[in-house]
Amino acid sequence: MLSFVLFLVAVLLIVVIIKILPRRAWKWIGATIGIVALISVAIVGYFQYQEHSQEADRKANLMAYARDVAFYASSHRWTATDIQNSPHATPQDVEYAKQHADELKDAVWMPDIEDYAKRARKVKGLTSLYVSTYTNRWNKNAVHLTDKGIEGVADVIILSDNYIVSEWEAKELADQGFKDSVFVKYYSLDGSRIYSSKKGKWIDSDTKSKAVFNTANEN
Repeated sequence: MLSFVLFLVAVLLIVVIIKILPRRAWKWIGATIGIVALISVAIVGYFQYQEHSQEADRKANLMAYARDVAFYASSHRWTATDIQNSPHATPQDVEYAKQHADELKDAVWMPDIEDYAKRARKVKGLTSLYVSTYTNRWNKNAVHLTDKGIEGVADVIILSDNYIVSEWEAKELADQGFKDSVFVKYYSLDGSRIYSSKKGKWIDSDTKSKAVFNTANEN
């Protein structure tokens, strides 16, 4: 209602101004309005172009991201079919998913995995790398420890029951306070050093520890 009243007031002011001003001033007013209109069109066009570019980039990033984290989807059964039920999904996202169902069938939905990476995995100084650059990401996982890590070592490989702990399980270990547990072993990326919870520092892996690491790494 207020908007309509303001519109009427604006129209009335324009009529009054036209009545007051001489005719020769109208051409300048018309030219000014034309310039303003052109500038407005240019601004609107610019923002539409930016929006289109951002949407194109978003879709391109989605496809690239889908390829990178397909292993996560296959492990956790999060696929593009979950998009329609995702609280993050917009109507445009859902429509895009419908049109590209085959391409996205093994993909994790980006906002979900980003939320996983940024928030859900950050617990007690432990954050999992959802794309590991340290080991074979298909079946072995390095883990990144936030802040100073363990005694200054931020990137480690965790073994539990002589098996390499997955990124997903690493969060559970952090939640349950397994940092100093004798049942959970923290190795350097090459397995040459191991964190001793008893001594509270990193030590060189002995023959047995090195063999355990190698066996887990091969499996």
